[in-house]
Amino acid sequence: MQRDGVLIKLGDVYLKKNLLSEADKTYAMVTRKEYAPLASFKRAEIMYFKGQFKEALNNIDALQKSVSIQDGLYNDILERKQLLESFVQDSKSLQQFSQAELLIYQQKKSEAAEILSLLARSGKKISTIAGRMGGKLYLDLDQPEESRNLLQYLREKYPDDIHGDEILFYLARTEEYLGEHNRALDLYTEILTKYSTSLYLSAAREQARRITKQLNKEEI
Repeated sequence: MQRDGVLIKLGDVYLKKNLLSEADKTYAMVTRKEYAPLASFKRAEIMYFKGQFKEALNNIDALQKSVSIQDGLYNDILERKQLLESFVQDSKSLQQFSQAELLIYQQKKSEAAEILSLLARSGKKISTIAGRMGGKLYLDLDQPEESRNLLQYLREKYPDDIHGDEILFYLARTEEYLGEHNRALDLYTEILTKYSTSLYLSAAREQARRITKQLNKEEI
């Protein structure tokens, strides 16, 4: 592996150990053209994790102009830019959210889920994205009841949320996990009837068919 590839991996190790300054110094040592955009993005991420949101956004803006739209990194850049632009005005909530993301990167998922759950119920602009992330994280942690409670809260609190289909989809998955197949089927069916252009449409249809077939067998 080339030197700069090793530096990227070493920076990642520092980041996972929460040695953010050491990680930043390591990424800054990257010089080769093929690795430089990734290193610059990771340095912007460190600014984000430190709560330096305006600096992070400035660096993300500059990076977006230099990276090709065909580059796999471009989507990560765009996603981070959209998040920063959407929530930078509420720096306190964004700081909590960024800490949750860092904890997820460091595999401290339980701590991250707690932060996201609190943010979801805080009534802030960032609450729905925090809740969706937290709901999925609780599923990943094999805590379906926590996931159900959080996603159901979002469904009731924000019935017109533009990501309502995502909330329904993962809520359905929690119901399946808990053995509530009829409830899960109802939720998948709701996606099919209410969200004709949803990215979850195909998966919801497949899951609904599978559950229907399973329930029909149980009745025989």
